[in-house]
Amino acid sequence: MSLKLRTIIGNLPGVGRYLYPYKNNYSIFKDDSQFYSKGFTKPLSKFSRAKIIVVGLPKSGNVWLQNLIAESLDMDKINIKDKGKRGVAMTHTPFNRSYLYRKDFARGVYLMRDIRDMVVSYYHYSKTEEYHRPYTDPFCHYEHIDDFYFEYFLNIIVPRYDWFNHAQTFINKGLPVVKYERLWDDPEKELNLMFRKLGLSVDQEKIAAAIRENELKKLAKSGKEADVSIPKSHFRKGGYGNYKETLSEKVLADINIRFRDYILAFGYELDH
Repeated sequence: MSLKLRTIIGNLPGVGRYLYPYKNNYSIFKDDSQFYSKGFTKPLSKFSRAKIIVVGLPKSGNVWLQNLIAESLDMDKINIKDKGKRGVAMTHTPFNRSYLYRKDFARGVYLMRDIRDMVVSYYHYSKTEEYHRPYTDPFCHYEHIDDFYFEYFLNIIVPRYDWFNHAQTFINKGLPVVKYERLWDDPEKELNLMFRKLGLSVDQEKIAAAIRENELKKLAKSGKEADVSIPKSHFRKGGYGNYKETLSEKVLADINIRFRDYILAFGYELDH
């Protein structure tokens, strides 16, 4: 369809804007010609039902970061589908154009984690009672992590989340990166840097209190109440580099080949 015809249809009353909606002027996703989004210049108070979204692949620590941000800012933890609520939401969903038109998205961050640690974490998650409920996958049963990786992770999880494009798309659109490993090593420093990137001024005592209340060891014992209750099985011991003791040479060799560009693109190192 030519630009001219698209413009004509787009300007039709009612139906035109439904088929070709305008990008939100204060979208948190920038255009290619911009360094940053206009949305980051607008105070949270100016957004109707303002939301901060945490975007990341599964088992990246998304719930942990969601809690840290929400409690640092005295905001509720909410479901991203609840357009009528103000709060901090998270999503694993790959980028799609509908994100551009959400006027309630006031800020956003992308949470990055080493894929090898995510494989291990996802394997343990897949063996919990929570994962075997109908809303996830009651038929996922693997006794060995090698089988899980080659039969399930590569063929079900990677395509489901458009793994190879997931991070790059959101980051190219302007979401600042929070690295799980930096957050684990020095949560106060990483949160302060993140809030600066988001153009938000945050009380240091609030950040410190949020960190204390969301230690992963504590969450693994008690779970966490949010918009929906998050069971303790969702949390593990945290940390990083644990994959070296868990993944076989066969799996590591495959990851080195299959995910080589992905690993190097985000500052991680290949295993030798």
